[in-house]
Amino acid sequence: MAGTTLEVLKERIYAIVDEHSEHLSIGRAKDFAEYKMYCGTINGLKLAIREVDELIGHLDVEDQDDVLLS
Repeated sequence: MAGTTLEVLKERIYAIVDEHSEHLSIGRAKDFAEYKMYCGTINGLKLAIREVDELIGHLDVEDQDDVLLS
């Protein structure tokens, strides 16, 4: 259950990254400051995705441990 919730969260974060990347790729940043803001946001969101992936990995291991202990 938690894994699927985290997968949904990860997909939503990926969607935001894609929106921001598209915004930058078509040259919609008003100025360099906005460009840097979008780049920083994308980097932060990618860090969040890595953290979610790590958490999913830990949950998967715990689930396997629960099955082995039963």
